[in-house]
Amino acid sequence: MRPLYDPSGFLRALRTRALRTPASRFRESAREGFLQAYEDLGKLRNAAHSRDREESREMAIWYTGGAMAILFCLERHVPSTDRRVFAELRGLGTLGRRICELRYGSFSPRETARRADRIWGALRAQAARQGIRVDDVP
Repeated sequence: MRPLYDPSGFLRALRTRALRTPASRFRESAREGFLQAYEDLGKLRNAAHSRDREESREMAIWYTGGAMAILFCLERHVPSTDRRVFAELRGLGTLGRRICELRYGSFSPRETARRADRIWGALRAQAARQGIRVDDVP
């Protein structure tokens, strides 16, 4: 945001405050993201178990949206725009690239589930390193 007229500095102060989100907010959001994404991971696993390629593909798309949100929180990264979130995700290292590959790649149901589980494990490990409790999320 670039205010055109802000003589009192109110908008400038608001923008500065928004850019300094406390780490606790990111941790809370990441934890909530784990709880929400776990349901999609379960559905993806079920589809892969039944060898349903179409359902596996659809659930991979849902799951990667949640995984992306978790990684953004773990990295304390606020995307610049909604349209470029997956472009920015690729810039967040190997895990970000793996999430993009799962979202946009075409894999067998078994391989889709394997990749999703690998991403899940990496997200959990990163959360644990940051002291975010996800013990109650399988």
